[in-house]
Amino acid sequence: MKPLNIVDPTSTIRHESAPFTLVGNRGILHNGNTLVHNAVGDDWIYCVTSALSDPKEFMAPGKFTDLFFLDEATALSAGHRPCAQCNHARFTEFLQFWKKTHDGANVFAEDVDAELKAHRVQAKKQLTFRADAGELPAGVMIREIGRPEPLLVFRYEHPKRMGQWCVYPWTSHGYGVKESRPEGEVEVLTPLPIVKIIHAGFTPGPVHPILAW
Repeated sequence: MKPLNIVDPTSTIRHESAPFTLVGNRGILHNGNTLVHNAVGDDWIYCVTSALSDPKEFMAPGKFTDLFFLDEATALSAGHRPCAQCNHARFTEFLQFWKKTHDGANVFAEDVDAELKAHRVQAKKQLTFRADAGELPAGVMIREIGRPEPLLVFRYEHPKRMGQWCVYPWTSHGYGVKESRPEGEVEVLTPLPIVKIIHAGFTPGPVHPILAW
């Protein structure tokens, strides 16, 4: 597999060969075969793979720079939202939960983009915040204080007992071995407005980190 523009949960673009389930873009970021920007414009989106342009057009002059995501939780953590065109059903669901966290007010894609911009990046560095791990919903990406790798918060549902919480270490090739959910304060990578809509009921994939790969 040829190297791709793989986006990690910290919003960093890595040039490597890795699996992906979603594509997207954040503008024209390349000049020739070199990435010269992290983003151009406010509409950071993720798309279904059928929206991928012809592979022969990859990094083509004047074309949006194709970005690739391991899964939806990764794309959301990086500050992207569903595409309103190719991923319209998911975008509509996203907006429904966004409204729930904004007093039911009508909202449009540009409103979402403007608010996410304020919570994504500052001085070319991902904006994060701190929260108690026990108060975060499944589907959010975190880091333990002093530990570099991102972790996916996950909850197992069982019909006969309480749900079990854990985390899975993120890598560009899939998730590592399940670990106990950290206790106390952690660094939250997923932007706060997206954490709020996940709390409200928007459920990002993967359905199961191990079965997904």
